[in-house]
Amino acid sequence: MPNVTTNSVRGWLAEYLVWRAAGVERPMRVEWDAFGVLWGNIRIEVKSSALVQRWPQRQPSTLAFSGLRGKLLDPETNT
Repeated sequence: MPNVTTNSVRGWLAEYLVWRAAGVERPMRVEWDAFGVLWGNIRIEVKSSALVQRWPQRQPSTLAFSGLRGKLLDPETNT
């Protein structure tokens, strides 16, 4: 990956680090899946953020993770 400050690449790197920490062998990444890492039967959603972004900034970003709620999407029925 050429630049880890790109939003999508940063997310892929975060998932990769969790895969490695969890000992997941040969992970299969599915774009827009309901979770980032499958560890046994446990689904882990990986979130990432960064102080520095790809675009010009006046100051570093504020990092915040709050109000995170999830819904499980059935890809076959799209519900």
